[in-house]
Amino acid sequence: MVINHASRKTFIKSIKSTLRNYTLDGIDLDWEFPMVHDSNVDKRERQHFSQLLREIRTEYIREKQNYLLTVAVAAPETIVDVAYDVDQINMYVDYVNIMTYDFHSFTKYTPFTGLNSPLYKRSTEITYMATLNIDYTVQMYLKKGLDRSKIVVGIPTYGHSFTLVNANNARVGSPASGFGALGEFVNYPDICKFIQKFKSEVTIVEDSDARVPYLYKNLEWVSFDTPQSVMEKAKFIKEHKLRGAMLYSLNADDFTGVCDLKQNDNLRFPLAESVKNVLKSEQHNKQILRLEN
Repeated sequence: MVINHASRKTFIKSIKSTLRNYTLDGIDLDWEFPMVHDSNVDKRERQHFSQLLREIRTEYIREKQNYLLTVAVAAPETIVDVAYDVDQINMYVDYVNIMTYDFHSFTKYTPFTGLNSPLYKRSTEITYMATLNIDYTVQMYLKKGLDRSKIVVGIPTYGHSFTLVNANNARVGSPASGFGALGEFVNYPDICKFIQKFKSEVTIVEDSDARVPYLYKNLEWVSFDTPQSVMEKAKFIKEHKLRGAMLYSLNADDFTGVCDLKQNDNLRFPLAESVKNVLKSEQHNKQILRLEN
């Protein structure tokens, strides 16, 4: 689609038609990721992506339309360095949804436990591992020229599970043999049900450095977020005067209220509500909360 001006023009025409026919606010480009996965790809793909952004913005201006143009981008610096011209993104888009999650999951290259979306690096992490957190990612994008008013921080409503090699070694970074029994991606209500079912057998650890929890029971190990940990991330957004938060995804939050053990108000969407309440406080009404489903 981006290979030449003619094909990009066809795509932009379809964007305009869709926005107009459905009375939408704009378009978000979630392209994962230019110049990363295919060694045979056109080496100008990164440049073509920047051209696409410029041409969409130019068409908005030409037609005097106030449509939004946003992008969802990678968090790891190793991807950012080859995939994006951050200065061009900053020039043409309204805001940038940074996918600051999936920092750690089980793969054959990373056969050990890790935190899905740590806010800060852990004290024992150095070199590359110390870059896999929200704070480093945000500072990196700022240094590359992205305006803080355009930075939207991604917050997950799901966790990652692992199967421990040794039940007696359950720390972050412990050897793992695969995904856990709960599956590669674990929705928040499923985590709540697991804790409720095995309450006396589950150990929950709050990592004071990363500001996120993890749990383990026998060989099952899960990194996840709670209302408390997502509030820490929302506070980070406010303190750094960023644009807002993007939750991925709404359907992985607790929309039935199973996590509310007190059953007082049967709180629905506790993660989304927690982020919203922090961002709304103290009249920070310019910050946004984007919900993915």
